[in-house]
Amino acid sequence: MNVTFFDLETTDKEPTANQILTCYFRTLSLPEYKLVDECYLEFKPVKYRVESFAIHGISEKEAKTFPDRWESFERLLKYMAKHKDSLFCCHANHLSFGSYGYFDEQVIRGLCFEKSFETYLWFQKQKFQIISTHTIAKNTMSFENYRQETIAKGMGIKYKSHEAKSDVMAMVEIFKKLVNKNTTKKQLIKLGNYNEAFKIKGLPAERREPDEESILRGM
Repeated sequence: MNVTFFDLETTDKEPTANQILTCYFRTLSLPEYKLVDECYLEFKPVKYRVESFAIHGISEKEAKTFPDRWESFERLLKYMAKHKDSLFCCHANHLSFGSYGYFDEQVIRGLCFEKSFETYLWFQKQKFQIISTHTIAKNTMSFENYRQETIAKGMGIKYKSHEAKSDVMAMVEIFKKLVNKNTTKKQLIKLGNYNEAFKIKGLPAERREPDEESILRGM
């Protein structure tokens, strides 16, 4: 099976107020972890924010050289569509956003709606299967907290945070240490998707997808 590891570097912690700055997708074939495909994208911001861009080490001059955000976003969606049958793995916490999905998932969905309602409907119909190393770690190990930097430090993995490619490479190493190489796709979904985790624990598992009205309220 293929797993597409991805990370979005964004300007805000609120999905509906976000701009994507950079993102990196890395698709690997398991259990060998052989590289299948990869994609790095930059997004020209609508508005430059000194405080949030500084975290990522991006200057205003550099940000203005990035490709148009919709051009990059179309490439992002084409990449996801190309690898539709893979599992998509981020390192994100769903708890703040409940049934609306992982943070990265919500940012992409929100941009789909901003682009057009047709794009949003297309994204919904794809039913991308998204798991998270955050969820896998919570289901398999005990840490002080489940931020990626905490888990990486506990596992002796060094990386530079707030850089999309570096975050993904660290995520892959965490994934390798958390997941047995003989784990099946079905087992991974149960282990790494929070709805499946809720099923295991006997908690409500139904994910309520936002309707048009709720999305509009959040934009």
